[in-house]
Amino acid sequence: MHILLSILTLGSWVLIAGLIYFLIRIAHFYHKKHRELYHDSPGQYTHHQFFWIPLFLFLAAGARYALYDDLVGDLAGDLAFLVGGVLLTALGYRLVQLMTGGRQ
Repeated sequence: MHILLSILTLGSWVLIAGLIYFLIRIAHFYHKKHRELYHDSPGQYTHHQFFWIPLFLFLAAGARYALYDDLVGDLAGDLAFLVGGVLLTALGYRLVQLMTGGRQ
């Protein structure tokens, strides 16, 4: 039962990592398009390279949770989720601002 639970835990985090990878590709697309359209405007970056950090943090935390079979009490896993979540939220907000041109 422990092995099945570990596989399901890790599998769900791999799916979430796939969604983050899709977000990386979207950010890279907007970065390329903005660079093509506005050569003289260097201030608009998507920072698509930084999206890799939450991806690896979520995978590392998911692997720790799959190994220890507990979703609470693992300080390293909890911190990885916290830092990854905050960073992903900030980067995602920046990406939405660029995609919508600052409109709400």
